[in-house]
Amino acid sequence: MPAVRVYVLAVLLILVVCGGYAIQSLSGKESTTSLETAVKLETEPVQGKALAKVYVSGAVAVPGLYQVEPGMRVSDVLALAGGVDESADLQKVNLAQKCKDGMQVKVPSRKALAAKNQSSRAVAGAGAPAIFLNVASEAELDRLPGVSPVLARRIVQYRTEHGSFHSIQELLQIPGINETLLERLQGRLAL
Repeated sequence: MPAVRVYVLAVLLILVVCGGYAIQSLSGKESTTSLETAVKLETEPVQGKALAKVYVSGAVAVPGLYQVEPGMRVSDVLALAGGVDESADLQKVNLAQKCKDGMQVKVPSRKALAAKNQSSRAVAGAGAPAIFLNVASEAELDRLPGVSPVLARRIVQYRTEHGSFHSIQELLQIPGINETLLERLQGRLAL
């Protein structure tokens, strides 16, 4: 008989814990508090956690400097910035990228990209459309003169590890790309 009592008490305890969790989940308070703890104002002390500073700019509701927990995703930081404008081109932003200190998240506008695209095509020449370095696949990069499949893989890997390229000159950081190759690629690449 005592074993039955212990069993009944264990089942009741499990039901109480599960019920409390279900009520908390349905109330929606958990998502709000996790969002509040992810972002701290610079004046608030943070115990035990170093925060990353991420600068959000471009087609967002509230551009600025945000302090977030390292490893937070770009999509979460954009939500903290009030979301994106209707002109935002999210195809050019890696929403799954993890944030790190000193990072900039720049959300391009479709209008700005259209203007940039026109000027890039004019520079590249009538017959050779520009390849966008920040979104090009390995196969697209491999088609460029002087870029092997291995070099194309290195370019994509660098972009994945360091985020979007800020200039074409940044390609010089990748082993296998020198000034001569960069000059050959200059008119064929756009950011």
